[in-house]
Amino acid sequence: MEHSPAISMPASAQVLAEIISAQMEMTAALPDSDAIMHLLVQHGMDMTGASGASIGVRDGDDLFFPVTEGLSAGWGNVRYPLASTLTGQCLVSGELSCVPDLDGISRATPHLSGTVNIRSLLVVPLRHRDQTVAALSLAASEPDAFSETDILVTQLLAGLAGSALAHAQAYGELLDAKEQAEEASAEAAEFAGMIAHELGSPIAAIHHASEVLGLEHLSPQQTRARGLIELETKALRLLMGDLRAASAQERDSFDLHPEVVPLSDLLEEARDFAVTAPGDHPIRLEQWPVVNVLADPGRIAQVLRNLITNAAKYTPPEAAITIRARQDKDRVWIEIIDGGPGIDPEDAPFIFAKF
Repeated sequence: MEHSPAISMPASAQVLAEIISAQMEMTAALPDSDAIMHLLVQHGMDMTGASGASIGVRDGDDLFFPVTEGLSAGWGNVRYPLASTLTGQCLVSGELSCVPDLDGISRATPHLSGTVNIRSLLVVPLRHRDQTVAALSLAASEPDAFSETDILVTQLLAGLAGSALAHAQAYGELLDAKEQAEEASAEAAEFAGMIAHELGSPIAAIHHASEVLGLEHLSPQQTRARGLIELETKALRLLMGDLRAASAQERDSFDLHPEVVPLSDLLEEARDFAVTAPGDHPIRLEQWPVVNVLADPGRIAQVLRNLITNAAKYTPPEAAITIRARQDKDRVWIEIIDGGPGIDPEDAPFIFAKF
């Protein structure tokens, strides 16, 4: 069995390949910021030979380390004043800090006290545009552990990770905003449903009072007034139905109850409603195929009433409104044709948007 010969590459090419690999892994980890930070810590230790690493994040005037490895493991789960730590100073200034030998300054940095094994520390800011989002700290147990090449490699890794973390943060904020918007929408839908429910009683009372008036002998003027009450009560009931339907749809409880119904029943009901529309429009009901359709009668009636109301609103007075249906294979198309000006082409893309 033949073996492929080992490929030798310059050290710089090897480093570049590892950086590209780190970038691909961090990109694949989006939008998981914890995974990105763990990858950065691991690659930083592997590529510099560091014995410990951590990610420092600012929280107001405090610093904490959400990710720690190796010699830096003891820094986790503790908060430190920013100014008292080299990592905190890096977060504030946005400047790299490399201390070849920490002997003699450990006591001045609380997070280093008790970590006598750490002699060298390299702290590099993770930046995105003009913002420092975090800081990477690499620790070693011997002095002068980090070369110029180590510093350059760490800066490259930090630059890649800074952008990745910023994108992950933006994605998290977007999800939070979406969740808040959905909660607000649900509350609005609940409120709309409650209002629709509460409107039912006064509308029913008005309708009942109108029916009682119809039992009396009314003058022509009173008859017209009663007719107007009936017309507006019907309109209020339609609006209440629309409010309930919109509320149900926002709450993901918009139920359909399809059944087999004669097409003629749907069209004749639409015609009866159209006759009551304002504007004295002649209503033309064209011939239709004699078929049964599978539909939710209430929802289809609601759609047709909305279309007819819109047609009556924009059609000139006494101009005709036509209702017609045609069959196309296994589907039936119902059309409401008016004499209005039509929809502006600029508005056409938005006709199915809410409100």
